[in-house]
Amino acid sequence: MLIAEKLNRQQLDEFDELGKETIWNDPIPFDDYSLLPEFPVDVLPGTGKDFVSELAEITQVDPALPGCLYLAALSACFGGRVVMDLKSHKENCNLYLACVLPSGDRKTANHYEITRPIFEYQSQKQKELHRQIREAANRNQILEARLVKLQKQAANNDNEIERKNLINQANALTEEIDKNPVPASPVFIVDDITTEKLGELMAENNETMALLSAEGGIFKLVNGLYNEKEGNFDLYLKAHAGDPYSCHRIGRKSITMNNPRLTMGLAVQPDVLDEIGKNQHFRGRGLLARFLFSLCKSQTGFRQRQFKTLQSSLKEQYQKHIFSLMNIPEAIFTLAPEANKVWDDFYNDIEHDLRPGEPLEHLKDWGSKLPGAVARIAGLLHCAEHGAAAVSKPISVNIVSGSCMFGSYFRDHAIAAFNQMREDVRIKAAKKILSYLKRVQPKQFKGRDVIRHAYFDSMAEVTPGINLLIERGYIQKLAGEYSGKGRPEADIHEVNPKLF
Repeated sequence: MLIAEKLNRQQLDEFDELGKETIWNDPIPFDDYSLLPEFPVDVLPGTGKDFVSELAEITQVDPALPGCLYLAALSACFGGRVVMDLKSHKENCNLYLACVLPSGDRKTANHYEITRPIFEYQSQKQKELHRQIREAANRNQILEARLVKLQKQAANNDNEIERKNLINQANALTEEIDKNPVPASPVFIVDDITTEKLGELMAENNETMALLSAEGGIFKLVNGLYNEKEGNFDLYLKAHAGDPYSCHRIGRKSITMNNPRLTMGLAVQPDVLDEIGKNQHFRGRGLLARFLFSLCKSQTGFRQRQFKTLQSSLKEQYQKHIFSLMNIPEAIFTLAPEANKVWDDFYNDIEHDLRPGEPLEHLKDWGSKLPGAVARIAGLLHCAEHGAAAVSKPISVNIVSGSCMFGSYFRDHAIAAFNQMREDVRIKAAKKILSYLKRVQPKQFKGRDVIRHAYFDSMAEVTPGINLLIERGYIQKLAGEYSGKGRPEADIHEVNPKLF
């Protein structure tokens, strides 16, 4: 009897080791960016909604990319001239936006189509003023030459009366030159530019400018310059709210602006987000708090061959839409009473989110600016919907409600973006492996499978991510035997089926 019991126990142990299925617990999740809210395209007015929707379909991208660029384009049209009066304070309707998505997701194509009418409007205005600018430049060059001649004559003349007469003539010429400066060639939008040149152009163009780019070069430029102790991003800080700006540096033109207003619409790669997150000055001095972030979903690998193109009629309609908005005069807008209540409620909700233990607890700098950004978006959507007639209308409750939807969208995306900036190497590696596992859905895998399919360079990069996935219950290492002879077999890891 004792022998039989011993045999039965041995058989049960062998069955337990070979036959039973692993009992898996639910894995401890990372932030799942795939669950972030969709860009509310339907909130956009008429032509803007049609153009953004069509462009997103044809280029097969997340609608957030052309959608955010369209908001930036609206800001470029009149962000410097439109102001929201919120009773407690005023908000200039210019925005800083940053879309985040990998290389290959057609950022350039979308940037081109969204901004093309603004560049065409700029080119048209430059051609219209070309002759006037050239004539004014010729006139002033002649006056400057005459002034130099009078100055030399006065300096060489020993007769006091004649010298005073020459000085008076020179002063009269100087006054004439000052009263008739050469008009600057109008610039409304730029792409790649240094901070110093940006300041000069803004000072020459009513203290406003739009910097719209399909790259994140401006971040890298400011970051690199600051690290070399030569950079200065005060302009980007002050031109968001319209705070006075003055720059006087040796070897450069002095610039003073009373109310600078800058628009920024950038489409950056994830590594740029990682890079700016490392710069304590960007966060500490409030530059990142001024941006509305959108983590766009990459469609690369899931697109179909596309033969459809944008309809010429829609492109013409969009161009007329942008041209008309570029001509809207300066205006100060107020909210209709019911719209004011909706905005007040949104303000109070965000204020609650800033409390300890709430979603924006660690983003007080960014969250504090969100209600103001929503008010700015409301001003932009109001103008886009009503055109020139917008100046005689208060902003409706529907416009403000739609703007609050954008506020909720950007709130959730900002939380994810700032979390991504803080991620360490282990989390980044683990998420990369997790993406591979979700895509391929293997029951088991080895490290070399991850290197081959998830684009790591070595096991040294893979191992920290695998260890973290084991800690969080996504995978487990299968026990193996090693005889001590020869090269050991590579570790095999089993995947938690709950992942799928």
